[in-house]
Amino acid sequence: MPKQPSECRVSWKQVAAFRLRRHYLTDDTSPGLVELCGGVCGIQAQILSAACLSCCVRNRALTPQAIHDALWRRRSLVRTSAMRQTLHLLPASDLSATRRGEKDARLDGRILESFALRGR
Repeated sequence: MPKQPSECRVSWKQVAAFRLRRHYLTDDTSPGLVELCGGVCGIQAQILSAACLSCCVRNRALTPQAIHDALWRRRSLVRTSAMRQTLHLLPASDLSATRRGEKDARLDGRILESFALRGR
């Protein structure tokens, strides 16, 4: 019989601190642009200026020009349709894995829908 995991207790303050740190919203980290976009699994970019603000809040050394250069000159970032069919900034190196995950998720959704419709 597998051993039951021990109980772990955390406070809401600890949860909030973890989430803020994980989303690079504390002052103790200053990730590079590509690391930032990959670390949060994409920066929502329907409106590119909003994506610039989101990135610059997380690393105050970043500029809109740096984001532009990463997209159009170095091509280290891509702006593509991702989660929930909205535009996101993603590391170019993560694009194939992201696409595969989206394809699998859409396929799983269609399969589940077809079973639900057949059951009626």
